[in-house]
Amino acid sequence: MTSELGETYAGMRDHKKERAARRREEAVKELESKGIFFTIHNNGAHIICEFEDRIVDFWPGTTYWKSRTGKTGEGIKKLIAYLHGE
Repeated sequence: MTSELGETYAGMRDHKKERAARRREEAVKELESKGIFFTIHNNGAHIICEFEDRIVDFWPGTTYWKSRTGKTGEGIKKLIAYLHGE
């Protein structure tokens, strides 16, 4: 029974890692398609986005972002809206 539970948690952990990796890939494509300049750091775990006068630190695996002025949020769509001033 214990090994089954361990296998279940291992499967959940693997799924979470795959989902974060997929988010990192999709974020890069989305930012490129919207014309947002960005640099990738820490093997894609951290992205610094720049658009006009706004600079934002973005962690695509969790979708969390924080502007250099202190505004925070979650989700790439909200990040893009913020960068475009919406």
